[in-house]
Amino acid sequence: MYAQKRWGTSDFVKYYFFGKGKPVTLTDIGLAGDFEGSPSVKALTEGFISDVLSKPIYNADFSEIKISDVTSVPDLFSVGNSALSLDASCRSGSCSFTFSINDSFKDPLDIFDTFSGNFEIGTPYPITHEWKVQKDYGQ
Repeated sequence: MYAQKRWGTSDFVKYYFFGKGKPVTLTDIGLAGDFEGSPSVKALTEGFISDVLSKPIYNADFSEIKISDVTSVPDLFSVGNSALSLDASCRSGSCSFTFSINDSFKDPLDIFDTFSGNFEIGTPYPITHEWKVQKDYGQ
């Protein structure tokens, strides 16, 4: 792995130039807890869990994609508006929830998409994260 320390914005940029496009996970770069605990992500995941557990269907699968906004959370700007996949599989009185992002760091000279297309002077790389939560009905 590129670094064992917690990444800041400059680390994302440095890896863009020197990481050769190798994927990173939020766990690898020390930001998993910050992402999962951010107000936006917590609201989306807790809302999804609550919604699924309130349904009368007890043997079913559920799936949604929402956009998380962690742009104002320190060190998470680089995954600021990620598509958050929310999945649930409910069987025999219990639901397994899986939450994940599959983002990338690219085009850092145009972070607000002012220009169409991508202008790469380094190598874009994937940023992923996945975590699971188990809940019984009625919790």
